[in-house]
Amino acid sequence: LFEASAKLGAIAARASDKEIRAMALFGRSTGAAFQIVDDIMDGEGPAPTRGKRGALERQARNVTGKAKAALKVFAGRADTLGEIADFMLRRRG
Repeated sequence: LFEASAKLGAIAARASDKEIRAMALFGRSTGAAFQIVDDIMDGEGPAPTRGKRGALERQARNVTGKAKAALKVFAGRADTLGEIADFMLRRRG
């Protein structure tokens, strides 16, 4: 859903093929971060496994890094999108 939204937005904005691919990667990675953080929050019930939580947190940071790296093609014109990726990583509810 995140990927489709980001990609369709880029297409509607008449972005270049390179920018459309970047937005698709941004959306896919941001969506993955959202889901991973959601899984972490779901596991915060009675006794989450610390090792699993740590692995999920690393995975979330990794995909967030990929999302932000995809935005480099926009040379600073997509900083707000980078902030959204960071928010997905920090959210707790």
